Amino acid sequence: MAGTGADSDIERRLAELEAESDRRRTELTELAQGLPAEVSKREILRDSIAELRTTPAIAEAARRAGRAAMALPGSIAAHVRARLAR
Repeated sequence: MAGTGADSDIERRLAELEAESDRRRTELTELAQGLPAEVSKREILRDSIAELRTTPAIAEAARRAGRAAMALPGSIAAHVRARLAR
């Protein structure tokens, strides 16, 4: 058959990709197990704002804090905006 060499190359490449995928899946599972089971949005925002005081990359930290604030429910976001306006 003419396609046997190409077929074996394809099967070999698929096996390599599958093995790489399995390695990544294992790595991500290990990372996920190291994370806390649950983190509140308020805690994320508090940590983001605290990071603003200590990081040299203030612009990036401010963007992260802003994204965290946008994810908060309206009442909490209004409270944060009011505190920042003082």
